Amino acid sequence: MAYRIGNTGLILPIARFSCAFVLILSITACNPPGGVAKPPAPARSLLPETPFVGDETEVRDPPPVAERRVINECSVGCWVLPEEAKLRFPVELRPSARLSFRMSALTRIPVHIGDLTIKVEYVPGEAHTSSDGKRIEPGKPVVIYQTTPVDSPDIFRDWCFVDCSLDHLAPGKGEVCFSATGPIAGNPGLDLMFGEPVVYHPDERRHRNVLLIGVDTLRQDSLTPYGASTKVTPNLQKLSDESTLFTQNRSQAPWTLPSFASMVTGRLPSEIGATIYTGFLPDRNTTIAEILLPEGYATGTICSNAWLGNEQSGFQQGMEELWYEYNAPADKSVDKAIDFITRSSGKDWFCFLHFIDPHVPYAPGRKYVDLLCDPAYDGPFVEVFNAVEQWKSGTTTPTASDLEQARNLYLGEVARVDDSLETLFEHLRQTGLMDETLVIFAADHGEEFFDHGGFEHGQSQYDELVHTPLIIRGPGFAKGRRMDSNVGNIDIFPTILSYLEMPIPDNVVGTPLQQVATGEISNDRMIFGEDNSRGTLRKFAVQWPYKCILDFVTGESRLYDLEKNPKETEDLGAEDKATTRQMSERIAGAMIPEQTGLHIWITRSYNEAPQTFTGTLRVPGGIERVVAFRLLGGDSYEVKDDTITFSITSSLELLGPNKHLLIIPAKGADTLEASILVGGQVRPDRFFPYGIDRPEPSCAATVNIRDFPLGPELPLSIEENPAGCYIWGVRGFDSESDRVTLDQETKDQLRSLGYLGD
Repeated sequence: MAYRIGNTGLILPIARFSCAFVLILSITACNPPGGVAKPPAPARSLLPETPFVGDETEVRDPPPVAERRVINECSVGCWVLPEEAKLRFPVELRPSARLSFRMSALTRIPVHIGDLTIKVEYVPGEAHTSSDGKRIEPGKPVVIYQTTPVDSPDIFRDWCFVDCSLDHLAPGKGEVCFSATGPIAGNPGLDLMFGEPVVYHPDERRHRNVLLIGVDTLRQDSLTPYGASTKVTPNLQKLSDESTLFTQNRSQAPWTLPSFASMVTGRLPSEIGATIYTGFLPDRNTTIAEILLPEGYATGTICSNAWLGNEQSGFQQGMEELWYEYNAPADKSVDKAIDFITRSSGKDWFCFLHFIDPHVPYAPGRKYVDLLCDPAYDGPFVEVFNAVEQWKSGTTTPTASDLEQARNLYLGEVARVDDSLETLFEHLRQTGLMDETLVIFAADHGEEFFDHGGFEHGQSQYDELVHTPLIIRGPGFAKGRRMDSNVGNIDIFPTILSYLEMPIPDNVVGTPLQQVATGEISNDRMIFGEDNSRGTLRKFAVQWPYKCILDFVTGESRLYDLEKNPKETEDLGAEDKATTRQMSERIAGAMIPEQTGLHIWITRSYNEAPQTFTGTLRVPGGIERVVAFRLLGGDSYEVKDDTITFSITSSLELLGPNKHLLIIPAKGADTLEASILVGGQVRPDRFFPYGIDRPEPSCAATVNIRDFPLGPELPLSIEENPAGCYIWGVRGFDSESDRVTLDQETKDQLRSLGYLGD
């Protein structure tokens, strides 16, 4: 088997004229019990369809190629039109039908009057009489929309929204055809795109919309409804008065990627492969948007964090559009959300709105400095805190006044988000959408201000990082209610499906919070979390009132009684060995991968030129499969029998990919023989086959899966270190094994390593 990873850059070279349509790969949710037929959806996206090409009735083999484009920070998937310059989609119209889409163009040629005509037509499958009395013959096109670049000049700098009434067309089956004509239409310098084509019927049923608000780096105790000053978040206080507020909610990770990935999939980071090891949400997973898109929902993400918005993040799955601007302020993000909601009027919609304002550096602006900071403070952080690296690394110990100022600037950022939310909530109320929308307010993680000796986030699973807010407004959630039930962000996914009366996939770990609110779910459930981005690998579980944190490297377990000791200062592990043992065992069982794997990780660096790593990897006993994560153009690997040869170049960019090969050995095989060169040379400082602190001078090593039973220490601040090749292994379960109840052999192994007590 030979594999080569193609170019995944922003724009691919195009050898001929092309039109493009947004493409979202989607999968259908499981059928309801009994196979009861559903009524037709009030909206139907044309994105998941396989179109007819040109004027032929046959589907082209292979079908048009999918790619993704970014115009003015808005990312969409695209179909590239072949030479026929026409795509046709089968549709079925019902009364009051409408068609909406967005269009844009990239051009490297002059476009003159009359040179190009953009046209959308409807081709009826049956003869009928139009509303103006004209007889329409079957197969005769009816123009729905037509324009030229002169009439629509904005197509060269943005996505232009078009919404057409189809009311004059008789109900029935037919085709919608998108095309471009004119003397320059075949020029390879023209690239015309149509996004989000949807046929919808706005009056067919009561709308059920979903607004998922996720705030980056938001401590629960920074919000007014959770005890902060009334000056900080008065608008969230108003929302909580109309909502159910959960006091004991926890995120599934102390940093952005795995936490939000769990939120939109309803599964744990280690299950879905969204961890520090991979750096993205793999497309084998089903997101909430992927379920909603084929059901007729308009789906959109507005985000300002690179972990969500970069082209390889995986958060585009199921999204008709993803708007991303690095560090966009809250008011701009709200404007984009209101734009999406307005364009989606008449359809059901799902909007994931992300804010990054509370993330370092803290610079809320003068208004919030005056509102929340001590006017007597005269230190170095009067309006901006930007010493994160010094505080995080421990090279600088802050004074008490500097730390207090940093906290207040952080609260100022939170207050700025709250002000922007007032604009959004007022829009929903004025348009009558508030009572048609399930509003979920959540956060991916908190922020540590030396609560347990650290600063910022990602390094631990203490509650200042994983005890996050959760406020839900809508049917099934009583107004002004505070619930102390043990819940998690992992419950958001099934909660949305329950609200929409859609079936919940069997592999979802979370629980619909409607059932928690009605008391159907007892409070003895266990909430899990994992995957820190720096420090040693740790995982945790909360089973009220206890919380257990298990360090997978040192084997140390800590136990806290959150009811008596919410600040987690008194470790009960030695005092209550039985509870510690039971919870540690559950943690190990829940978050060990299903399959044993050997991992080859080429780390990024932003302080040196890219380095090319080449070598051979041999697994005596055989290889079941190899999975590549985030390889780019020029990277390659080849598998032949039990040996892999590879060539992978490290990434230079900030937040660029940590490139990764996962090797699943054949059953019974558990040894890897590796030989690595860097730039064609032996580099003793670049190869770490036994852990971060143990380089192998010869750049050749033999490692056994038992050398890394549950994962090594994570590389610390890897972007600041030279690029390196790391190897680690994880012993997993066979697919038929129970992931919660450990077999005796695994228990014995964990005990022998110190992970479980006697």
